[in-house]
Parts: sequence; C-alpha cells; structure tokens
Amino acid sequence: MIGNLTFLNKNEIETIHESSLSVLEHTGMIIKSPKACKILAGAGAIVKDSKVTFPKNLMENILKNIEDDVELCARDSRYSLHPYKSKVSINTTNSNSSLVMPWQGGETRKGTLNDLREFIIVCDYFKEIDYFTTIILPSEYPVAYAEIISLYESFLHTNKHIQNICTSPLSAQWQIELGAMVAGGKKNLERNPIFSAQIDPLFSLTMDCNEADTIIALAENGIPILPYSSPLTGITSPNTIAGTLVLGNAELLGILALIKLVNHNGKMIYGADTCAPDLLNGTVNYYAKEYNMFAMANRQMADYYGLPSSVAHDCPEGIAKNQQEWNQHYYQVLLNFYVHSDICAWVGCEETGFTASLPEVVLAAKFIDQCKLFDTQQSCFSPGEGSEFIRNYLENNRIETPQWIPPRQYVHTGTEVVKKIDQKIERILNTHKTEPLEKKLRTEMGFLLEKAAQKLIK
Repeated sequence: MIGNLTFLNKNEIETIHESSLSVLEHTGMIIKSPKACKILAGAGAIVKDSKVTFPKNLMENILKNIEDDVELCARDSRYSLHPYKSKVSINTTNSNSSLVMPWQGGETRKGTLNDLREFIIVCDYFKEIDYFTTIILPSEYPVAYAEIISLYESFLHTNKHIQNICTSPLSAQWQIELGAMVAGGKKNLERNPIFSAQIDPLFSLTMDCNEADTIIALAENGIPILPYSSPLTGITSPNTIAGTLVLGNAELLGILALIKLVNHNGKMIYGADTCAPDLLNGTVNYYAKEYNMFAMANRQMADYYGLPSSVAHDCPEGIAKNQQEWNQHYYQVLLNFYVHSDICAWVGCEETGFTASLPEVVLAAKFIDQCKLFDTQQSCFSPGEGSEFIRNYLENNRIETPQWIPPRQYVHTGTEVVKKIDQKIERILNTHKTEPLEKKLRTEMGFLLEKAAQKLIK
C-alpha cells in the first residue's frame, strides 16, 4: 500500500514552507512558559513578554539537522517500527475517545479501566494493528493519574509500541519513570523509546505553559512526540486551503524548534488533522473532499522536512444506517492508505472519534488484512474521484468491506455477524496472553503507581 497521491507541486511546497517561516519570523507564537521562552531566547529567538518570533536563520539551522529515522520501539523488538521508512501505512487506534460502546450490549457510557484493558489485549492480539494508542482514559481517575495507569496497563498487556496521552509535565515525569523501569533505565529509554507521547495543541500558534513544559520534559528524555495541529478552515484558520496549511505548518515547525533546542536528538512526528469543519458541531469533517487534499498536502510537507507523518485518519461521523454508509467509512480508510500517511490513527472509533468500539477493532483488523495486496501505484486519481475509483477497485478484485452491523447502539440484534464478533472478542480476552514482565519489575512498577496515586489522587 504505497501511496502516490499528491496535491502540491514543488513550487507550492516551497511557497508553504517559506510562508510558514515568514509567519514564525514576523507574527511568531504565543508561548506562556518562562522555561520555554528562556530556551528559545538562548538560541536566538526574540522574546517579548510571551510573544516569541523565530528568525529565519534560526529555523533553517534547526531544519538542517532533522533525522528521518524516528523509531517507535517496543519491549519485544519484533514489533519495533520505523514509520518514515515503512512502505505501508502503519495502523493504530484512534486516541482519547470520551465514551465506549460496550461490546456486550448496553448504552454508550464513559470508559473504565477494564474497558481500556480489553482494548489493549484485543489490539495486541491482531497483528494488523501495528501499535497501541491509548484509545480511552479510565474515567474513574483524575486525568493525570489516568494517563499513568493507562501506560502501566499497556506495558502489562501488550508487547507492541505504546503511544500514550500526556497533558502535563507532572504526568510526563511519572510516565518517564515508569518507562525507564521497563526499558532498564533512562538512557536505555532514550535510545529505545518503548512509548511515545501525543500532545494536542489547544490553539493555533499558541502554547500555554502546561503544554510547553510537557514538551520540554518529554524531549529532555528522548521520548518521540506527536503534536496534532488541527486548524479548521474558516474557524481557527484562514478561509483558504493555502492559508490553513501555512498556519498548521508554522505551528508544527515552532514545536519542532522547541524540541530540537531542548535535545538535538529529540524526535517529532508531523501530526495534522486538518480540514474544513462540520458547521453543525465544529469538528473535522472527515468526509469532505477537502480532507483528502489537506492529508496529501500535509504528508508532502512532512516528507519535505524528512519527518514521519500522521496526517490521514478517519472517524465515522455517526452509526451507519445501511451498508452503503458503512462502505463509505472504509473507502475513506483506503484513500488514507493511498495518501500514504506513515501513521493512520483510525482503528476502533465511531461518531467522529468520540466513541470507542471493540467490534470496530475486529472489523478494522480484518479489513487491513484484505488490503495487503492493494496496489496504490497502479493509478492516480483526483480527490473527488477517489471513492468511486476505490469502489470499482474493490469490486473488481473481490475485496469486501466488512459486513454492516445494524445500528443497535451495540445492543444485540441476534444477527450472525454480531454473534461471531462477540464470540471472537470473548475468545481473545479469555485466551490471549502477552509475554509477562518479570515479577520483580511488576512489583516495582506497582510501588511507583502507588506513589503516583498518593501525589495525584486527592
């Protein structure tokens, strides 16, 4: 599944790049962390109160020293990944959903620690899911502690790389301590980062103190960082594709500058979830034609800098009412493969990513397996023609999208496909085991978790 779909020509890529440097040099960023401002000023950035501007020569020197080999290591080295060098898109779960559709049936509800554990085990079972991203945080705990116990449970139940949510410097410190235990020390963790961290910028061209200090703490220890820039055309960015691309790119370059000035070996994945919004709810419209244009352009910008990309995803906007709507979701997934985002974070979600679903994980794994022979080099098409081309391709090559599950809000309907999925999940949860960590290590991790709980649960 090697993509060859592009949107920008060489001159347009250069224009986006130069315009982004101009934004950083003349408009700058609002960075509310005194620690970050001191680091940037020491390297030549101009700091006035919380406004930071980046001279062009500073950014050019930083960009000269990009290493394209960001490795996402795993405690079992067979599952370690090199996203930028991969010939296929790496598939992982969607992140940080607010709700869960219980696979046993029942109404949508907040996720629990047991739900998270089930997701980890099922995702570890399927080889088609390349690494685990924290798809939900257990709602029983405060966010900072929920992030730490999520990483703890992931280390216990998967041998794959883990991408965890990190929203504060305190959480980062505890996660690094926990990761260092499993990796055999902080130096080993920096050399072989067995987990990475996802950071979501809150506002375009703005880093608050908490966010900037979190990035610093992670970069100091060599943890790969995935910041997601999500400008929405006409709402949080200019009302043009070019203006939106410049704004998002400038924001990511500013974050990259901070990471590299903290640690010249610091690693960043170029993350974007950019599109025109759904004006009914203000979220990304994954089915808008512009979404694929932005995905292509963002992947091209990541390639321009030699950075791995996570720029094409798909979250169904609701529960499909028929097979045709269900197929549209999987057509979009194949378009993402065609774009060749190095990482596609889409597995296991419903309702624009707000809801996590174990049946979706099972269906996604089956679909990924079918698509191994999907040769995206054989034809190019315009974004508007994408779904039609893919529909024809699937039909001609007898690749089937998963069978639609009638909308039950995951209450059982008695259909054969529902029974088979539920039996599959139950069998995996009852029988699948990962290689256990040593007993002494598990005990030490438990003590660390207790200390974190004392500090973070009030």
